[in-house]
Amino acid sequence: VRPGPLTAHLPALRATDVVHVAGDSSTVGAVQVLAAAVGARCYPVLVDA
Repeated sequence: VRPGPLTAHLPALRATDVVHVAGDSSTVGAVQVLAAAVGARCYPVLVDA
């Protein structure tokens, strides 16, 4: 188990990356923001608990 937020454990993204993310709205939203910041494509799936 790694401490800290999920976004701290993602590799540096590039505009050519394609990101698939599934999880709750806060997880998906955080990854979408990181992907958008570099122009990477992001395919989110919201999962309700």
